[in-house]
Amino acid sequence: MARIRSDVLISGGGIAGLVLANALQQEGLKVVVLEASEYPRHRVCGEFISTEVLPYLHSLDLPIDRLSPVRINTFELSSTGNRHLKTGLDMEALGISRFALDLFLKEQAEKKGAKIIENAEVLRQHSEDQLNLIVDKSGQEYSAPWFVSAHGKRSRLDTHFNRPFLADTQLYSGIKMHFEGNWAQNTVALHNFKGGYAGISAVEGGRINVCYLVKTPELQAAGGLQPFQEKVMHKNQALLSFFKTHKPVFEQPLAISGIRFGKKQPVQDSIPFVGDASGLVAPLFGNGMALAVRTAHLLHGAMRSVDFKYENKNQALNAYQAAWNIEVKGRLSLSRFVQNMFGRPGISDLALLGAQALPFALRYVLAQSHGKPILPHA
Repeated sequence: MARIRSDVLISGGGIAGLVLANALQQEGLKVVVLEASEYPRHRVCGEFISTEVLPYLHSLDLPIDRLSPVRINTFELSSTGNRHLKTGLDMEALGISRFALDLFLKEQAEKKGAKIIENAEVLRQHSEDQLNLIVDKSGQEYSAPWFVSAHGKRSRLDTHFNRPFLADTQLYSGIKMHFEGNWAQNTVALHNFKGGYAGISAVEGGRINVCYLVKTPELQAAGGLQPFQEKVMHKNQALLSFFKTHKPVFEQPLAISGIRFGKKQPVQDSIPFVGDASGLVAPLFGNGMALAVRTAHLLHGAMRSVDFKYENKNQALNAYQAAWNIEVKGRLSLSRFVQNMFGRPGISDLALLGAQALPFALRYVLAQSHGKPILPHA
């Protein structure tokens, strides 16, 4: 097979990889995206994105408003002890499925001229003569001066690069389902249970997304997904009521295991990482989708600052690392801190009582869950 050559190779066609592909192709670079699966598909995701992303996406001719997202402006929280809190969001968010969003981003990138190759999981990378040489699972070879890893929560590339976060022994499992039924369209709810928490919010088409995170040992101890839901999750009265009154759309839930929240770096071995590959935000804190867009924006700006010249790659990577430290690192650290207070009997109740007693603290945490509007590069 003849080697496929481009200016930029992106491993992973999720939000970060596809937004970056749109941005760089619009700049006149030849971009190839290697996606391990196929489009369209559902992904385990909260499907909640703050409107901070809209200015930048519009500048890339990515008006996600046309996908009829649900407008969300209210936040609801319950503890393991069934205490409840409800408040407004200081920045509106959108409920939109990854099934619709990823396909839209892919099609827009292709219209700009990018090449999106499906079923092309990247297995390894090495550098040779100022080129990144990539091999996918079919044995196809690719080469490009610029290589970006946007492979999501976990990938074989993490092992290939021997990334330190793999030493984290606390494993989580993520489960996602879509439901039909009556739901307050403007509300995102987070409901805690022993060992985890579930997020509920509406997406386009009248569906309701339920995505929950649970410590893998807790799931195994209960004997699997269904027993866990009945033995543990149903102790939260809000979740019990939801499951009783709403009809699942999927025949089987989507699930992903082996999730680690250990610290990652946005640059390793002279390779930039974007999206979840650069750092995984705790879902309780929300907005992983917006952070994916933000990391793509930051790397786009860093590459643009050196006129996309590969000989100035180190300067671009240093600029990306510095910007990521300012705009992303703190949000990830706070998300891990907040996550440690929830999914734990007693502690989550105390945290919720504290939020009720100190509303300014709650407003601060909610404000930190998103950033300032992401503006187009001048």
